[in-house]
Amino acid sequence: MRGALGAQEAATAAWLEKALIGSSQALPELFGDRVRGAERRRIVAVGEYELLPRHGVLLYELVLESGSIEPGMTLEIWNPDMTEASMRPAEILLYVRINP
Repeated sequence: MRGALGAQEAATAAWLEKALIGSSQALPELFGDRVRGAERRRIVAVGEYELLPRHGVLLYELVLESGSIEPGMTLEIWNPDMTEASMRPAEILLYVRINP
């Protein structure tokens, strides 16, 4: 995840911590239940994942509950707090680890 131009790294991280993450079908229910959806964990030691982020790029691991999203479903990230719009990331990329 890359923060907006001029955004502080901590502000971008806070935006994701408050966001809802799940399938497009599940997000309205997550919002209504006031839960954040997928567990997210900031990756600090990048050696385990063989990823080297550029300056200003934050890496997170998402942990989805079994059956929470199926192939073909859309994974969405919402932050319903409109006061946080200035902290919205400029870009979010999804890397999927494929186990051999």
